[in-house]
Amino acid sequence: MSNNINRSLIGNILKSIRVEKNIPMKKIASALKVSESTVSQIETGKNSATKEKINEICHVCGCSFDYKTDRKKMIDLVLYIYTQYSNLSTDEMNSTIEEVKSNSFISCSYVRFEYYLILYMDGIINQNNEDVQLFKRILEIGKSSFSNKELSIYYDIKALEKMYLNDSIKA
Repeated sequence: MSNNINRSLIGNILKSIRVEKNIPMKKIASALKVSESTVSQIETGKNSATKEKINEICHVCGCSFDYKTDRKKMIDLVLYIYTQYSNLSTDEMNSTIEEVKSNSFISCSYVRFEYYLILYMDGIINQNNEDVQLFKRILEIGKSSFSNKELSIYYDIKALEKMYLNDSIKA
């Protein structure tokens, strides 16, 4: 992964955590003793964040960053769950989703957006709509880090959501 993509991914992850926790940028800037502009540049990937800064931002947000989760494996898991859905293997798909959901610590890692893509699929496919809007907000922040396959899955599930809402023209 190139340095720019890595900076962008980390920035998107940090922004989505801050947005999810409803923490103002000013609070992050104050804790890091930097300007809001600097925080914004980290969140947009224009500036890179050291591990120390990532950890400080996460600490302010009430979580800790997991550096160990393998992004490739999680991307493969997203594709596997989607294949199960496509093949109508509902029981197997739900079992795999439940396994992922039991590892919520990965929501603050390099695979944050893949984790939320799985939660979004679960919410739409199984019509558990309680947090779907939150999942979509987080995914909109991070969709630029998706592979083409992940992006296709995201838009397919968005279309399915529109169909469930009887808005088949937009779907």
